[in-house]
Amino acid sequence: MHPVYAVIGDSHLMRARAIKALKTEALSGALEDFNSDEFAAPDASTADIIAAAMALPTFAQSRWVAVSDIERFKAKEHKALLEYVKSPNPSTVLCISGQKLDGRTGFGKALRKLPGFKSADTPKGRELTRFLQQRGQALGVKIDDPAVNLLVEYCGNEVDRLVREVEKLALHTGGEGILGVRDVEALVTPTALASIFELTRALGARELPLASRLLRQMLEGGESGLGILAMMARQVRLLIAAVD
Repeated sequence: MHPVYAVIGDSHLMRARAIKALKTEALSGALEDFNSDEFAAPDASTADIIAAAMALPTFAQSRWVAVSDIERFKAKEHKALLEYVKSPNPSTVLCISGQKLDGRTGFGKALRKLPGFKSADTPKGRELTRFLQQRGQALGVKIDDPAVNLLVEYCGNEVDRLVREVEKLALHTGGEGILGVRDVEALVTPTALASIFELTRALGARELPLASRLLRQMLEGGESGLGILAMMARQVRLLIAAVD
């Protein structure tokens, strides 16, 4: 393993997955209570972080030191950590994580150049499709492309929710088989915005059973009738404006 990792990205789930995997590897066969320290900015002291990172492992090959919310530290804390990053303790795995990193600063540039830099941004497009299909495979099911596309339409790019929905779908099938569009339609409740798009389309196409089901799902999900009507009116106005 590398002595320093930086896990940076806007997806909490992707960060958590990457950090968990690194921690598991770093502490393999070690006593975690004696070889693990975790800190969060801005409350943590850089002196304490560096002291923990410089400590020797106890009956283990390496120690684990994690610092989260790195963007909440100020420049002076970044400067102190940068000095450590330039000359890290080889028996410690230091994991620095956060939602974003200013690539214009010396600290940001140094972290992005690390061999242990890992992006944890929300996957998009085909990358998101592959990610969800791989998650399904890990749970024993195959999700076809149309089903993934509909799932994203229903949930947007909210990776945390998308993964929960994939897990729910897999549970429904008993962890085997192929998941298709009908499974998503039957088991996943669209977000309000996605539902409005689909409801407006279904009404325009006179697909009344689908429109009725979507309306029922939205009402059961807590949306008010007047709120749905207002959103539909807005969507129709947008469609008219686009045609004009």
